[in-house]
Amino acid sequence: MIWIFILIIMAILLLSFRYLGKIAWSRMAPLAMFMCLGLAGYSVSGNSNMPSSAAQKIGDDGKTAALLIEMRAKMDRKFAVSKQYLIISDSLARGGDYHLAAAYIQGGIKKYPNQPDLWSALGLQIMLASGGRMSAPAQDAFDRAEQLWPQSPSPQYFMGLAALMDGKPEETMKFWGKALKNGPKNSDWYQPLFLQYGAIQQMTTQPR
Repeated sequence: MIWIFILIIMAILLLSFRYLGKIAWSRMAPLAMFMCLGLAGYSVSGNSNMPSSAAQKIGDDGKTAALLIEMRAKMDRKFAVSKQYLIISDSLARGGDYHLAAAYIQGGIKKYPNQPDLWSALGLQIMLASGGRMSAPAQDAFDRAEQLWPQSPSPQYFMGLAALMDGKPEETMKFWGKALKNGPKNSDWYQPLFLQYGAIQQMTTQPR
């Protein structure tokens, strides 16, 4: 029941900013993303200790970056050959050194080019380095991850986040809906994503 209450509260907050404050979708995007991430943080740790500044880029705050890394880790297939690189790369990223984290992952990719977890991690590190935007190199990395593992939720999740940052919640729903459709409901990442999807659905189904 607590999840229903949280979802309702978050939807009310988002809609009040959007319609009472007359805020454009482009300006709502960062706020919506941080609220979604805050809800995911609550589902993971039991609290919503997330940054309150909607204007802050996701790569600028260690807590937000750590949450995204945690979400991606829950979506990994967890092969041993990938994990040895992911542990160090994720540690570097949590410290804010996204470029070095990406470089380390690239070393793993050179040795194990067919590991989707490594490609997803590379895509996320590049995203974090560019403030949450989906650059061409990040897109290429996620595309490669999806080619290697078509059911991988990571590409859909992070492409959805990037779409939300660009003020395109409808595209976010398409990406996240696909991830939910392909993912097992008992996985660690399913419930947080389901709640985030529900919040965006509340936004997009309201009259503008």
